[in-house]
Parts: sequence; structure tokens; C-alpha cells
Amino acid sequence: MPNQHAPDHKVLSFYIPRTLNALIRKAAAAQRKTITDFVEDTLTESVRSYDLTPTEYETIAKETREAERASAKRNAEKAGKRRIKSGSGSGKKVG
Repeated sequence: MPNQHAPDHKVLSFYIPRTLNALIRKAAAAQRKTITDFVEDTLTESVRSYDLTPTEYETIAKETREAERASAKRNAEKAGKRRIKSGSGSGKKVG
């Protein structure tokens, strides 16, 4: 589905100085990467020497399963609203 993030991804949002923002954009462009890919690659390299415990992996897996269920529920609700808006009266999606 468009504009829908993978359930195994999480948003990380923070403020940075404008100068750092400009440098990140410049470095990403020089490497022909999106800003997201550049930042993800840089952060991955920075945490390479750390490991997650089995408990941490299980917590992440649980959160991912919950995100998948929530996403499926939202998609079903949206599909139901589309059927209602179609005005067919039968409850079937009109396409």
C-alpha cells in the first residue's frame, strides 16, 4: 500500500543543527544516496560493535507482530469505508 511503512521499521525523529543538516544532505548527494539511506548506513556503521540480546530481539519481534496486526486492521477498516462510500448497497466493493 502506498505511503505505508514496513512493520519492522520505526520512525526516529529529532532536531539537528542546520549546519549538520546541510552537511548530511551534501554527503548523501555526493554518495548518490537518499538522506534516509545515508543516515541509516551511517548509524548502522556507528552501532556495528554492539549486539542485541535474545530478549531484545524478542521484544522487537513482538512489536513488529503488533504493528503488522494494527496495519492489517487499518487496511480492513479503510476497505470497509470504501465499500460504504461506493453506495452499491450490497456492501461489495465496486471497481
